[in-house]
Amino acid sequence: MNIHDFDTYRLDELADIYVNEINPESMTVPYGCEHIKDKRIKKYLFNDKNVFIVSTQKKKPNCHFKLGQTVRLQGPFFETEAKNLGMIEYIHKGFRMYGYFFQWK
Repeated sequence: MNIHDFDTYRLDELADIYVNEINPESMTVPYGCEHIKDKRIKKYLFNDKNVFIVSTQKKKPNCHFKLGQTVRLQGPFFETEAKNLGMIEYIHKGFRMYGYFFQWK
């Protein structure tokens, strides 16, 4: 599957979501970890919980996460902590983006 195949939160929903007290530019709805096919990301899966992607523009990023970093989430979730599994670069509607993969702890 491609990163564009996953549903993202709408802008009105995204306004209530914070990752380490930063409002992300884009975020996918959590999905099953079995959809991760990239070997660089897959090797860092540490449980069978859902994963999600937080994205930001490469040109002017509003967030940056290190591999293995634990983040706190505020929003409509049952879980409140997730761990960074890795990052990919991709293009969305002409914008170069960073996509950070996270898995619920």
